[in-house]
Amino acid sequence: MKPVFKGLLPATMLLVGMAGGLWAQGQREPSPKSQIRLQKEVRHELVMLPFYNVFDNFEYKVDGNTVTLMGQVTRPNLKSDAEKAVKQIEGVERVENRIEVLHYRRMTTASGARFIVRFMGTLGWSAIRCRRFPAFTSS
Repeated sequence: MKPVFKGLLPATMLLVGMAGGLWAQGQREPSPKSQIRLQKEVRHELVMLPFYNVFDNFEYKVDGNTVTLMGQVTRPNLKSDAEKAVKQIEGVERVENRIEVLHYRRMTTASGARFIVRFMGTLGWSAIRCRRFPAFTSS
């Protein structure tokens, strides 16, 4: 019986050593080139989101295979869309979503017009006046 255990011990140690080597290989730090590629892809995915507009602010940090999303958005679905888009990038293993959703209020036509008039005034433009055009009457 002793000769069987003597042959089994080296084989077991070899298997354990190979498994440890494969685990360590998967845990190695990403190269600077892959970090730069990942940053560019994350930026591209965030900018290409369909409802991204000038009132939204995205910030992100790439740390190894983890991407942390930060910033503020005006629409709640944009927060989840950003996370989904970044998760599907090759090389991203984990996404931390710290995006804040700002209070979103739909502008009615009247409040939207008041906002535009105020905004134009801050630019130094004269106020925009709405006039009614006389109805065309047939004579």
